[in-house]
Amino acid sequence: LLWRLLVPWESLAYHAEMLLEHAQAIQLSLMAGGLLAATALAWRRGQPGARLLVALAWSSCYLLAAVQGPHPTKGYWCYPGALLFLCLAYAVAELSDLFLAHGRWAVGGRLLVGALLLAALLPGAGLRAWLAHLQHWSDINYNEPQFTQALLRDLPAEARLIVDPAFVFDVYLSGRRAVVGRYVDFYFNAQGQPYDYLIVGPLGRQYHVADGMHARRLRDYGNADDLFACYAEVYVPASD
Repeated sequence: LLWRLLVPWESLAYHAEMLLEHAQAIQLSLMAGGLLAATALAWRRGQPGARLLVALAWSSCYLLAAVQGPHPTKGYWCYPGALLFLCLAYAVAELSDLFLAHGRWAVGGRLLVGALLLAALLPGAGLRAWLAHLQHWSDINYNEPQFTQALLRDLPAEARLIVDPAFVFDVYLSGRRAVVGRYVDFYFNAQGQPYDYLIVGPLGRQYHVADGMHARRLRDYGNADDLFACYAEVYVPASD
């Protein structure tokens, strides 16, 4: 940890690549550009609140990368990401006041800038997922809690379950004997845990976890062809 704090370049490069994969080029460019512009504006104008925001944004990015080190979870970036988008908002507001404060095109220019920013944020905003769930409003394959309960009705109540992270919370809350199907030694490895049924979802399929669990495929649930639909594969121990 001390070495990463002093020499964070490897961690910063790893997280930059991961953030690019997560946020994509357009939104990451907005976040980075907003941070740089906000830093220059806050430094030049001497605004204490803006300087504090910029300091928090820079330090949060550095500390997340350096303290966490190489780690596959992208969700932690929501915290510095919120600060980065605040920096973007501050920069846009200040630059709008500088270039669009006067003149007949001021209002139209502000609306155009706002529309361009909203358009840049549309990729990844969930519009396709929203449309898919609207089209399949009453289909339980698009309703994870109902999908999970329908799957559990086919399994004995006393069965020992290893469950993909996509479904494990609802399985656990139903009162079943559930172990999360994670396979990371530093975190938790379900391999070697006794089970009667193995429920493999998106993460398990991605890492082919059934291959290392000596499992035999029993049946499938859901729709594997639709990214927005629920899908699970149920396995039993190969000796059964």
